[in-house]
Amino acid sequence: MKAINIIFIIFSAIFFSACDRAFVPENEELSFQITDHILSEYNISSIVFDKKGTAWIGTFEQGLIKYDGSTTIYNFYNSELPDSLYIYDLEVDYDNIVWLGTNKGLIKFNHKQFEIFNTSNSPLAENFVWDLAVDQNNTLWISSCRFKLGGLMKLNNGNWTLYTPENSELPDNGVRCITVDDQNNLWGGVTFSSVIKISNNNWEIYDKDDLGFDLWEILSIAAQNEVAYVSIDYSLSSAAWPVGPTIVKLENNKFTDITPFKENEEIPGYTGKLALDKYGNLWTSFHSNNGTYLIVYKDKEWIYKKVDIPVTFYSSVIKADKRNTIWIGTHEGIFLLKQ
Repeated sequence: MKAINIIFIIFSAIFFSACDRAFVPENEELSFQITDHILSEYNISSIVFDKKGTAWIGTFEQGLIKYDGSTTIYNFYNSELPDSLYIYDLEVDYDNIVWLGTNKGLIKFNHKQFEIFNTSNSPLAENFVWDLAVDQNNTLWISSCRFKLGGLMKLNNGNWTLYTPENSELPDNGVRCITVDDQNNLWGGVTFSSVIKISNNNWEIYDKDDLGFDLWEILSIAAQNEVAYVSIDYSLSSAAWPVGPTIVKLENNKFTDITPFKENEEIPGYTGKLALDKYGNLWTSFHSNNGTYLIVYKDKEWIYKKVDIPVTFYSSVIKADKRNTIWIGTHEGIFLLKQ
């Protein structure tokens, strides 16, 4: 038995060392170098930037942070924000209003005071607001749902609209992630069901028949120039590792499997939330027994870099600002990569 164990250890060391060499190609145009680490005591859940480039940062139970070189904290003790607040997502609209999607409803911040919309004082479908998006008409789109309850909402000039399977083409109530692309199309991920696209009130539904496999939970969607990228989470399945593609690309109504590390199926893993930078490069993270990687989809190929920062596939957030600095939000603050 000792001899077998020794052989296994040697094989594992050689295998994983070879994987590191094979999947960390050099690229002069991308930088994986951490240039700064800020707000290290905060559990970061969401990041958005306003017109001035100020970062608005959501946390789990630590309030809302305004960061422009200096730090301003809004929380239960110094503002109207409720206690035990989980900020799932943030958006800034064209009027520079900051919107918070939370476990206590939808919250509006006009830089002077907070206004809370919930099921008792507004048409909000459910108090769990998972994701937000603002389109070019300054309409706020809202993921407000629970299991078989709520759905996709929009708010424009004080008018609320709720889309459910009963009154629209929405295939299920569980819309957990949404985004608006530069062509003003709304994209949404419907849990265990489909990807939706709404363009000028026209609905397109992409389900198992279009994808070629069963969808699990859609973790994240990023879209630009009529191309959408979808990150899929299989952690609720009974399998230890993903049982299907983890990232797919939708272009010209055709899905392509672009799962990272697919060329080496001995290294299964999960991909995290997605972000497009100013040049259209797709950033995300990859998590396996071999470690954590930052990965970029550039020119139809993946570029990898193994990192030693506390990125998790589900809760960490990645965003690119106007200067193309990459912000990685984790449970130990934000790591910055200047490009």
